[in-house]
Parts: sequence; C-alpha cells; structure tokens
Amino acid sequence: MEKNANSKHCFSREEIVRKFESCRGKTLGEIDKTGVFTGKPKNKGVAGAVIEQSVLGYPPDVRQEPDIKIDGIPYEVKTTGLVFGAKSEGGGRQRRSKPGPSGLDKCELRDLEAKEPMSVTAVSVDEIWKEEFTSSAFWHKLEHMLIAYYLYNDGKAKKVDDALEYERFPFIDYELHDWNDDDREVLRSDWQIVRDFVARVHQEGLDPDEEYPKISHELNRKLMYTDTSPKWPNKPRWRLKRSTVTSMVKEHFAHAELERLPVLLSSYADIERVCQDIRRDYGGTTVAELARELHFGGSLAGKSVNEGLLVRMFGGSEKKISRIDTFAKAGIQCKSMTLASGAVRLSEDMKFARIDFDEVMNEDVSWEDSAAKECFEGRFLCAVFSEPSREAPLSENVFEGFKWLVLDDEVVDEARMVWEEVRRLIVEDELKDIPVLRKDGAQIVNQNGVPRSAPNFPKSKDAKAVFVRGDSSDSSRKPLVINDVRMYLQYFWLRKQWVADRLAQEQYL
Repeated sequence: MEKNANSKHCFSREEIVRKFESCRGKTLGEIDKTGVFTGKPKNKGVAGAVIEQSVLGYPPDVRQEPDIKIDGIPYEVKTTGLVFGAKSEGGGRQRRSKPGPSGLDKCELRDLEAKEPMSVTAVSVDEIWKEEFTSSAFWHKLEHMLIAYYLYNDGKAKKVDDALEYERFPFIDYELHDWNDDDREVLRSDWQIVRDFVARVHQEGLDPDEEYPKISHELNRKLMYTDTSPKWPNKPRWRLKRSTVTSMVKEHFAHAELERLPVLLSSYADIERVCQDIRRDYGGTTVAELARELHFGGSLAGKSVNEGLLVRMFGGSEKKISRIDTFAKAGIQCKSMTLASGAVRLSEDMKFARIDFDEVMNEDVSWEDSAAKECFEGRFLCAVFSEPSREAPLSENVFEGFKWLVLDDEVVDEARMVWEEVRRLIVEDELKDIPVLRKDGAQIVNQNGVPRSAPNFPKSKDAKAVFVRGDSSDSSRKPLVINDVRMYLQYFWLRKQWVADRLAQEQYL
C-alpha cells in the first residue's frame, strides 16, 4: 500500500478482497492488531477504528473527502452494526440451513437490518450553499462506499455497558456500494433542500441561530433517504436513514431486488403529484372496478387487497408497498383507512414500530440519535376508501384518495417520553410483569390456558396518542426476556381515535 499526492490510501480491488476475506469467521477483537481494545474506547467508532487500523492500516480520518482509493476510484469507508429485525423473534433462533462464510445461514442473513442511521459528513453551513451537488462534500462521501458489516446482536436484547464488549461481535461481510440512478436523484433532491435553505439564510441575511435549528427539525420531514443530527447549535451531520441502510443491507445479503417504479419519485413532492394523478384517474372507483382495471387477480376479501391495488396504481406489480424501492428506502409506510358516515373509522389501534431494546438499553444512544425518533418523524401515506354501508363487502368500497399522516411535535414529544420511560423502567430495575385483569378483578386467561400478563410499560389508557403493547401470533410464546421479565415483542402503537381525528384534519393530496 502507498499514498498518493493527496495522502489517500491506495489499494487494488484484489487487495481489498484479500484483506476482508481474511476477516471472515473472526470477531472484532480477533481482527484488532493495533490495540484498539486495550485502551478505554468509546462505543461510538470503536468498530470503525478496528477496520481502519487493523484491516486497511491507517489512523482515523476526519477530512471531508473519501478515505481511500480502490483502483484509482475514491471510496469512503463505513463500518456499521446489524441486528436481527422485526421478522426475527429473538433468542432461541434455529438454524434452517447450512451456515455460510459469515457464520449465519441464508434465512438469518435475510432477517438482518441496520442497527442505526449511518453518519455521512458534516452539514457545513459556511460551504454547502456555494457547492454543486456533484462536487459537494456530501456526494464525495457517498458516491462510492466500502462498507464493513458486523453483527451487533444475536437476536437477544441486551445492554452493552462497555465498548470492550464489541470485541466479541463477529465481522459478517463487506461490500463495495454504488448507487443506482434513481437513488442518486433522491440523494440529490435531499441535498438540494438543505443547500437551498442554507443559501437563503446567507443571501437574505437571516439570523443563523433562529434559522439553523430548522435543519434538523423542519427540513428532516422533507428528506427522503437522509436526515441530519444533532440539532443546532451543535453542528449537524448528514446521516443515511436507518430504513435506507436496511434496504442496502437487504439488497446485499438477501439479494432482495426491490421493485423500481416506472416513474421517478425523488422527493415527497413527486409522490404527491403522482397521488394527485391517481386520485384524478381512479377517485370514485370501487375496489372491484379497480381490480378489473388494474388486472389484480385473486380474492377481494382479504386485508392485503387494498395495498396490492395501491402498488398497481403507482405502476408496480408487487403485493406490498414495502417491496417498492423508493418507499422502502425512505421508510414510507402505507395504511388503508375506511370512511364511514363521513368520518374516518379505525377498527383497531395502529401498530407503529417495533421497540429496539438494544437501543433503549444503550445509554450512549440519546433520543435524538435513536431509530425510534426517525420512525416518529417519518410519514404514513394513507389511502382512504369509503364504504356504502357497514354490511357492504370490501369489493364495494370506493377509493377516495390519499392523505399524509405526519405526527406533530406534541406527539413526537410524547413518543420521546414513552421511550425514555421504557428506558427508565429497565435501567432502574422497575420493570415488572403485571397480570391483565377483567373488570371483576380476575386474571384473564388466553384460549390456550396461559394466564395473560404484560410488562408495566406505558399503556393506552394513559396516552393521548402513543403507548406500548406487545404483539405475537403465538400467545404461548414470549421470546423476549428483559430484567428476568418474559414478554412478547413490544411495539409502539398509536391510539385509533387520535389517528382518526388527525386524518380528518388533513386535505386529500
């Protein structure tokens, strides 16, 4: 290895393959040859330091330009932790096929998700407004990436008290990542939103201390693949959203090719324009008529029908919105709502997001940097249908159009308090398993004979909008154990009445 005139570290592709292939089957501690773990390392960055110093052979680099060159092409080096996602029920995982070189079988690799957003580079408010996208520090850091992946958990929620625990985390794999044309345009749009905002502050002589807090607040709600954190006056940094990194992980490990729509959706404004076109073309059409026109086969009685129709209205062929490339990477979820007698009626509370207990129990992770905050600041695209009567079959429901469900600051703040209360109960060892009682005081017993109980997390009766509840397809199995309390997978939920009232205030797109 040698340095060029710009002090970048230069490798051939063959050298990169050889160096990272030699890491297979090893933990970060076994890879560490420079004593990263012999000092008192901080959790943040310890894994990256091992990859940089022991695999690639250079010290930490904070410049706003890519770390290395591979065959003359600049690459940014990123190291990111992975966890088993919502489809995995935690401990006691059974291998279903022969383990691969990473030590995980194909089914386990398919369940992997990003542990957290991926930090990119600083939002340099003194420079970004003078830049062009293709020559910006932002794009230089993102255009080509060498990503090293390690496994942060084994499917069991745990508290990582010390960065030294990273020693036993296994290296899984690596990739040389490049963006497709559609992704590049989304990233360009995100960057342009922030760049134009900062330019306006400079050009109009606005007060930076009054305006720049909006970068990591108001602007984050407009960004598709990225966000910024922390809030001003701390200097914000660009990050790839956790949903974006997770989609990259799925594509790499599971070769999960997401469907790309025939129309480019590079911003929320693009999505809104398509929604307006769809409402113009299909508004007032029944589910049965939509199915015929859009060549949707199968029964029209199931819950998944509306979502499948929505994908086709956008020009796709998948059954789920989550299988559409842009929607998955932006973390946009789609919900179907039914109007009855002129009002939005929900038959049940809305399951929002699974709680990441690794994150909750890691006190180095603040709410501002949490995946939970990213979820609550995201968007739901709600497809609204009306029913002619309560007795009418789903096939007779009429498509009305789309509405955004965006959580206001008050609800996001309530989510923060719920998240912090969950952390407090665990950290202060006040987590308890509470029997679920009938009105007469007797404990409810499930149909399988198991007495019903639940952890003392914030409940619906005490919430304006956000609460915690478990969910499982098998009431006899509680896969999570935290502080000796056995529980179902736990989720944030939104109260159905709050969702109904909020949607009633929104205009159709």
